[in-house]
Amino acid sequence: MVEPREIRMNCMATDIANSQTVQGQPIAIGEPRWVRVALISVTLLFLGIFLFLPLIVVFTEAFKKGVEVYFQSIREPDAVSAIQLTLIAAGIAVPLNLIFGVAAAWAIAEYITRPKTARKAQ
Repeated sequence: MVEPREIRMNCMATDIANSQTVQGQPIAIGEPRWVRVALISVTLLFLGIFLFLPLIVVFTEAFKKGVEVYFQSIREPDAVSAIQLTLIAAGIAVPLNLIFGVAAAWAIAEYITRPKTARKAQ
């Protein structure tokens, strides 16, 4: 029978944070403020250019001739077939993506992030 034992993982950031203090308060480890602001700005710019701008253009073009024309074009047989095909494809892709995504996440958590000694102890 294997007896349980404590496994200590080597985590440099935790060791540094626990060992260094200033006036009794632990030192915060992280990026400087300008780095966080720059990363957030780049992210928002990326979202604006690649997500929101195309959405605005699509809706502007769709409603250019009015709401009535938009709803008439949606009721056409070709448009209804395209919408049905999209919903069927999404109905198949989403559950499969869920299954394979959870399996991949489990494999990464089990075999990559945990050391071999921790896996053998279980």
